[in-house]
Amino acid sequence: MNEYAYVGGHARTFAKAFVILLLTTMALHWGWNAFAAEVLALPAIHFRQALALELLLIVVGAVPPLAWRLCAGRASTKGLGA
Repeated sequence: MNEYAYVGGHARTFAKAFVILLLTTMALHWGWNAFAAEVLALPAIHFRQALALELLLIVVGAVPPLAWRLCAGRASTKGLGA
């Protein structure tokens, strides 16, 4: 077997994640500027601000599952005498 068989798979996964991040950032940017800026009279945002907002939302969404995993892992090893 070729040990480099999954290199292309990782590159494709990274490319898909990048395209999804780019498309959702564009949708967030358009949605904010179409709704919040025009309807609610809030200031418009630039693309990099939409990207930062999306990355912030991803991080905030990832913290509770990671904390749960860390806490659940420590609670299950207490009874083992370790």
